[in-house]
Amino acid sequence: MSLDPGLAQYSQSDRLIWLGHQSDDALQRLYRNARLFLFPSLYEGFGLPPLEAMASGTPTIASNSSSLPEVVQDGAIQVNPLSVEDITQAILRGLTDHASVSN
Repeated sequence: MSLDPGLAQYSQSDRLIWLGHQSDDALQRLYRNARLFLFPSLYEGFGLPPLEAMASGTPTIASNSSSLPEVVQDGAIQVNPLSVEDITQAILRGLTDHASVSN
């Protein structure tokens, strides 16, 4: 699997694991066992990954742009995908206040 050039610097990190393509069953297990699902996409045609994460009961953060607000509605924390501050605050909120994200 080739990495985005901006992410290549992290490919040797002991904190990141690049999983590549996963079967549907494996993906469901990943969603169910995740503490949080972050999807700061700039453009989405529909936004299936955050919908899958929410269906698995995983606290979800998604962009407030493109089709994502309509897809996630109030089931996810919505952030400006270009704002590090928004994303940081949402991660902290998602990890500490599970009641703030209705799944």
